[in-house]
Amino acid sequence: MSPRWDSETRACPQSSRTSPRWDARTRTVSLGAASLGQEGVPRAGCWGGGTSWGQENIPGTDRRTSQGWTGGHPRDRRRSWGQKDIPGTGEGPWDRRTSQGQEKVPGTRGHPRDGPEDSRAQEPPQPRAGAGADSAAPAASRGAGAAPSSPSPSPPSLQPIQTRRLPKFSGCLQTSSIREHKKRSGRGSRKAPSRRSHRRLRARPQAVPRMWWPVLLALLVPAAPAQLHPEQELDAQWELWKKTHRKQYNGQADEVTRRLIWEKNLKYINTHNLEHSLGLHTFELAMNHLGDMTSEEVVRTMTGLKVPRGHQRHNETLFVPDWSERAPAAMDWRKKGYVTPVKNQGQCGSCWAFSSVGALEGQLKRKTGKLLSLSPQNLVDCVANNDGCGGGYMTNAFEYVRQNRGIDSEDSYPYIGQDESCMYSPTGKAAKCRGYREIPEGNEKALKRAVARIGPISVGIDASLPSFQFYSRGVYYDESCNAENINHAVLAVGYGAQKGTKHWIIKNSWGEEWGNKGYVLLARNMNNACGVANLASFPKM
Repeated sequence: MSPRWDSETRACPQSSRTSPRWDARTRTVSLGAASLGQEGVPRAGCWGGGTSWGQENIPGTDRRTSQGWTGGHPRDRRRSWGQKDIPGTGEGPWDRRTSQGQEKVPGTRGHPRDGPEDSRAQEPPQPRAGAGADSAAPAASRGAGAAPSSPSPSPPSLQPIQTRRLPKFSGCLQTSSIREHKKRSGRGSRKAPSRRSHRRLRARPQAVPRMWWPVLLALLVPAAPAQLHPEQELDAQWELWKKTHRKQYNGQADEVTRRLIWEKNLKYINTHNLEHSLGLHTFELAMNHLGDMTSEEVVRTMTGLKVPRGHQRHNETLFVPDWSERAPAAMDWRKKGYVTPVKNQGQCGSCWAFSSVGALEGQLKRKTGKLLSLSPQNLVDCVANNDGCGGGYMTNAFEYVRQNRGIDSEDSYPYIGQDESCMYSPTGKAAKCRGYREIPEGNEKALKRAVARIGPISVGIDASLPSFQFYSRGVYYDESCNAENINHAVLAVGYGAQKGTKHWIIKNSWGEEWGNKGYVLLARNMNNACGVANLASFPKM
């Protein structure tokens, strides 16, 4: 039988040997003679509530009575003891409910956020799941600052000894408390690195350890002088090349600069020929008098083909080939005496003049039966629509001869390789022209018919590659040769095939020291290699 609560003595009567007794002075419950263990800590509590509450310093007991008094740890005391500001007791400002008149405290039923008040706002909180029957909620309402009320007819329920967790704060209070806690603990004070910061960290180059510095210096130091000073092993070859091509320079610095360019070109030539021996190319290269020049310098000073703006082919000047007869498989006008010796235009962009003169010489041979060298200097100085050594176009030269009613011979108007005033003399006239014809653009078959039936034809090609600069022999074909970048005028004097590879026979104006005695075999029927059929034309006599 469980003992009853005595409201006057506020103790449990000793109705049995194991019944607890309340000591109002010490505010503890003792079991009397039956108590075992420490004083005030019973083995069984009043009313059989499981593990009894005992010492006042044990938190979590949370004893409640109808008089409003609770014992145990100070955290668990209620309003009757004036603990208003202890969080978690239900008496702090954040724990008060609508019964306390705190309608504007966030997180309560009385706050506007929490919706309208209802009967649930006055109900005590339900016990947690798994708690015993003695873990009842506190009284529904308590007067603010009121004394303990009259004894309740039923004894209060006692909670077992347990550890209570602080309530979770709601709204902005919870966020601010967590932020303050992080500041005090030192966490959250530093922002996490952004994705951009990670990229900068990853992209930051790593420093080379000092132990590797001597190795790097040993590798880099010899490379610097190699780029500034010529190779001594090539001294004899360099001297022989200068003597062969009669090269002279303006001082030691100029010679060193040209020597370095020459060495670079020599290495390129040797590498290409090695690849040719492996079957990677159809032509070979060789060092020539252009060995101390870059490809850019060659294009700037030794080409000079310029197409007039707005140039269009007209029907009256368009060549119409005769398709009724079959063209010969090969043709070489050199063997028929239609071609004069190879000349050298030098440091003058007069290739257009040499190409035009070559076509005029062939037509002069065809008409008169005599081969005579004509004057390219006459064209350089006198063709107003061209720019002399600055460049020009072949049809402008043909038109000048037609309008001028003649062109001087090479003997009467020799070539000097620079722009001069026009000094044409009718007494030195050697040929004349009635006009010109142009080959359909890009049509190699039409060009073949023209070469076979007419004679040598003026053509334009791309000569900007180092492979063309140092061509020696074989059929020239370079995939990098651009048909849209035609910059050099030459003369097509025939066509044929070599070891099954079809080609054009092209006469250049860079002297006999270049190429195969001044000629190059250019690939034919290979998708208009180097644009050979794009700007082809010839004069009419």
